[in-house]
Amino acid sequence: MLDLGASINVMLTSIYKCLNFGGLEPIGMTIQLANRSVVQSLGVLEDVLVQVNELIFPTDFYVLDMEDETSGKGSTLILG
Repeated sequence: MLDLGASINVMLTSIYKCLNFGGLEPIGMTIQLANRSVVQSLGVLEDVLVQVNELIFPTDFYVLDMEDETSGKGSTLILG
């Protein structure tokens, strides 16, 4: 077995709008989720700075237009 480390970082559209980032880089990417549903990415945000403790990483986020099931419980970002 070989793990190629294939993963992506996901941001919901509701979070993207709330954070008021600039425009999305258009990308024609279809993503299959863990539940085998398929969604179309609205675009990618490149080089978003994410801080974990004292470390800061530039990270790309794929923005997905999906229902936010955490309404009232906080925000969801998926770091893959």
